[in-house]
Amino acid sequence: MNSAPRKVRFEHIGVPLMGLLFAGALIYMVAGPRPEYAQIPLALTAALAFAVALTAPGLVVRATAWAAGIFATSMTLLSWALLTVDNDGEAWNDVIVWFAVAVAPVGFLWVSWRLPRARADTVVAEAGLLLIGAIQLWAFTFGYSTNQSGSTEFPVTGAAVYGAVALTFCAAALIVPTRRIAYGSAALAAAVIAALAKPFFTNEETHFAGIGFATVDQLYALCVLGLPALGFVLQIAWTLRVRLRGHRLPAA
Repeated sequence: MNSAPRKVRFEHIGVPLMGLLFAGALIYMVAGPRPEYAQIPLALTAALAFAVALTAPGLVVRATAWAAGIFATSMTLLSWALLTVDNDGEAWNDVIVWFAVAVAPVGFLWVSWRLPRARADTVVAEAGLLLIGAIQLWAFTFGYSTNQSGSTEFPVTGAAVYGAVALTFCAAALIVPTRRIAYGSAALAAAVIAALAKPFFTNEETHFAGIGFATVDQLYALCVLGLPALGFVLQIAWTLRVRLRGHRLPAA
């Protein structure tokens, strides 16, 4: 009895191609004449991985593809930060950098909007995107505050970045009712930093004027770590309270 031919799906082509691109990027980093060009196959690897994650029918394949895409995105940004010498201003370099930077916020909102909660691929995607987003934000803050230290002008870029982060978490909180407290607290933290951008980013003194009990770094850590951590704990407490009372959680 003749069996029907197996249907070729996108992941059957995409996964091997991802492996080839990633291997080529690593080889070019080590032995290529222009190691910074490794950003190109790394970015293509990430794009392919996300395409597989969005189209594959298998749960394990989707979760693995999300993890691979997030890792490839991180490698793209790392290669840009460490290997770029004279590519700044070149069109291909700008496109790759903006693609890698946009993965975290755009992907996070898409996952919040489209993927069901408590599923393996959702957990991997949400956790990974939040992690690389946090690393990107820390790297930006460290570099930007170093450059702006002592400046008399308002740090527009810093305020805009944290304002965008606040809006991203606000949107996610509206989309996902079961994360509303956690995401809302993260939005509040980003909004506070955006509102206090000038003292946070340009202050050369150890303490804020008139505030002697904590340094600038301690107050920043309180906002960027303390408020989200408090929201995370309150979110868990609210979820347990709803379940212990026998109520259903709001549909995500």
